[in-house]
Parts: sequence; C-alpha cells; structure tokens
Amino acid sequence: MIAVLFSGGLDSMLLAQKAHTGNQLGALIFVDYAQPAKVEEKTAALQWANLNGYELHCLTIKIEGVDKCMKTGAGVDGLRELPGRNLIMLSQASNVAIAQQCDRLWYGANANDSAYFDCSISFIQSFNACLKASNLQLNLDAPLIRMNKKQIVRQSRQLLGKNFDLAWSCYEPNQGHPCGFCHSCQERRAACYK
Repeated sequence: MIAVLFSGGLDSMLLAQKAHTGNQLGALIFVDYAQPAKVEEKTAALQWANLNGYELHCLTIKIEGVDKCMKTGAGVDGLRELPGRNLIMLSQASNVAIAQQCDRLWYGANANDSAYFDCSISFIQSFNACLKASNLQLNLDAPLIRMNKKQIVRQSRQLLGKNFDLAWSCYEPNQGHPCGFCHSCQERRAACYK
C-alpha cells in the first residue's frame, strides 16, 4: 500500500489520485510546520480526502527557520528554501506510513524542483539507503520526478477532473486567496495557460 505526503498541492493531489485510482492508497499524511499557507493547504487536503473517503493523518512538527525562509511576504517571487524540510517531513511520514502498514511512501518532487536537493533522485536514493540501513520495510519514491509542471497539470486535469481546482498552489496567501505572484503561483499559471 502507498502513503502519500499530502500537502493539498497539485503534485501531491495527483499522486493521491493515482494511488486511489489504483486501489493502493493506504494513508494521506499532512504536515503542519507553521508554513504560511497551512490553513489553505490543509483545507485542500481535507476536501480531497473527504470526497474520496480517506482519513487525513495530520502531523504538527517544528522546523527552525520558517519565518525567515517561508514568510517573505505575500506576492513576493522566489523559491522558499527551508533547509531540511523534506528530510524532516519524510522521516516523520515514514513513521506514519509504516504504522498504517504501507510499504511505499510517495512525495511530489518533480522536474521543476531541481533547485532543491531534497527533490532529487540522489536524495531519494540516499533516503532509501537510510531506510534499508534502519531495517524499515518502506521505500520512498517520487513518481513525478521526471515530469515538468505542464505535464503534471495536463495529467491532473485528466485524472482529477472537476477536483483539479481543489489543489492549493500558493506559498503565502493574501487573506485566504492565492497571492498570484509567488514562485508557486507563477509556476502553476504558466503550466496552465502556456
């Protein structure tokens, strides 16, 4: 069975849909690390989970540097690089995945994330080596790692259908609405309309 690290974003929602369609979805894991869009992300994740009959496992964890790295101001472009974020989230999610009797853990790293080391093939290989060395029966994978955002949008429209618009894609919302200017907003807009 598959556990999905589920942010409520387009990438993770596509992964959840793929696992659900294949009758392999065993757990959805949402992480609240005090990110600026946590309310909107969790709302999107809960909506998809409820529509499809799944429980959303919610983890609250502390990651140092969120204010400095993630809260740069709504509408400000640029990557939000929080050191160790995926490593920490995936470690915690591994625990939940195993507890939920899943043998695979998916996360939404894709070709557009190449600026982040913890979204690379070598990171996945290293993480899996660590899982194996710890004698844990779990494998990390990023099924979208060779897909760009345009390909992800195309496949998401096909698989998610009317639920496509549930996915949240903004780093730092402005009064509950996407800012429209951050890197994530721009990336989604460019993929949707080019």
